[in-house]
Amino acid sequence: MNTFSHSHPENAPGLTKLWNRGHGAERLDAEIERAQKDATHRFSIVLVQFDGLESVTDRLGHASTDCVWRRVLGVLTEDLGPKDLCCRLGGDDFMLILPSRNESECRVLAERLHRRWTFAPGTLEASLEMSVGIASYPEEGSTVGSLFCAVDVDLSVDRDRNQSRRSERQLRSVLQ
Repeated sequence: MNTFSHSHPENAPGLTKLWNRGHGAERLDAEIERAQKDATHRFSIVLVQFDGLESVTDRLGHASTDCVWRRVLGVLTEDLGPKDLCCRLGGDDFMLILPSRNESECRVLAERLHRRWTFAPGTLEASLEMSVGIASYPEEGSTVGSLFCAVDVDLSVDRDRNQSRRSERQLRSVLQ
């Protein structure tokens, strides 16, 4: 369910209407502060990277890639609740802050994101590889820095797994 009041502010600039990195950093600080005051509070962050998104825009122009940006926005915000936040960190990178969601719930979400980002070969979207990293407070870190280190490692693992799958598909197509 899209909840645009929190994840998709109508007054935000640009096509995506997403919060920016600065707002995301403020919300992340607030979640950590809340968790430090309330030992039962948990949250997770999910980093999503669309490798090649920025270069597509550079090659084809903004007008030509507006539909791709709308798809990205739809994929990222479809399952967000009223307290969840989606923000653009810059370039090809997006962050979801998910209060009250643990790592296993975020793994399920990551699988849904991957399934939704599957397109017919030859489409513009199919040329973009999506990678997802997850880190949960406090299991993977209790500071912004430690959470980002953990989410970056997880993102790298997913990126490597995607490259392996892509190599396998390419090999199969050559052998057929």
